[in-house]
Amino acid sequence: MNWKISEVKQRGKATFKAGYWKCVLVAFIMTLVTGGLGSCSSNMSSFNMNKSSASDSVVDDDMDLEDILSGNIEADDMDELNDTVDQLANELVSSPYLGAIVGVVIGIFVIALIVSCAISFFLIMPLTVGALKFFKDASEHREYDIGRIGYSFSGHYMNIVKICFLMSLKTFLWSLLLFIPGIIKSYEYRMIPFILTDDPTISSADAFKRTKEMMNGNKWHSFLLDLSFFGWILLACITLGIVGVLYTFPYIYCTEAELYLTLRGLVYGQGVQGQFNDPTPAAGPSAYDAAPEVHEIGSDTGSFASSYTGNTTSDTPAFGDERNRTDGSDKPFNTPY
Repeated sequence: MNWKISEVKQRGKATFKAGYWKCVLVAFIMTLVTGGLGSCSSNMSSFNMNKSSASDSVVDDDMDLEDILSGNIEADDMDELNDTVDQLANELVSSPYLGAIVGVVIGIFVIALIVSCAISFFLIMPLTVGALKFFKDASEHREYDIGRIGYSFSGHYMNIVKICFLMSLKTFLWSLLLFIPGIIKSYEYRMIPFILTDDPTISSADAFKRTKEMMNGNKWHSFLLDLSFFGWILLACITLGIVGVLYTFPYIYCTEAELYLTLRGLVYGQGVQGQFNDPTPAAGPSAYDAAPEVHEIGSDTGSFASSYTGNTTSDTPAFGDERNRTDGSDKPFNTPY
């Protein structure tokens, strides 16, 4: 492990502050997309309950719903109620329409499940990849282009959907074995959405290979990074999501992007925007520790040389708004943290 939680969070916070309102807007959109779909039926639970006055009521006129729920009913009333329930159950079991009723219920459940999965895989996941593209570009180039949210729909859409589906499926299957393996695999596959932001044409086999290489030896530390946000998440819950939208969620997104750039630099050295180097992974700590000192632009004390390629390039600042720019144009991310 060659990165520090505090440093990754510090860079994430710097990215967030540099484009505060755009980061908040993108995080808010993702909160609506991923968390707001289940609230449509929340108002369906309010309705009026009236007492029955019909002569064939299943319970006495003196007993209402409040009495039943509170248990404030007499033994005779309870016996009558139980007999009525049993009678209805027997009639339902012996009904010739039982199979049709069960079929309709199962059909509705299956249709709802299919629709939910379709929305998740064909809409929510591609939008999530687009949002991560926004935060990665913000961290890597200080480009805050909200249009990045539609990144997945601009090309290679089905490949992104396929790989995200395989990621979810594999995580689910591992979770069926035991809870802990599912968690471990979710951390192993953690970088796949970010990998897709670099190369949407990547094959599923390469995507899983790269995320495994990047997370090898970094799962526990990534878990500790997540745990460090517990206080902010708790504060977001206490404030009914206000702090979450205005600070916590975009802060986490920016930090996640910085973690990806950090691990990409450590494992692959100089990553190329739009694709990875054909990886011969960096040789662990020695390669990172051997990274040359970075000098300021214009300094006569030396120049920045990539420890992974061995080629001397023009002086490039390691961090800051112009981290990957020399002449105003975007340059590949080339600074291992």
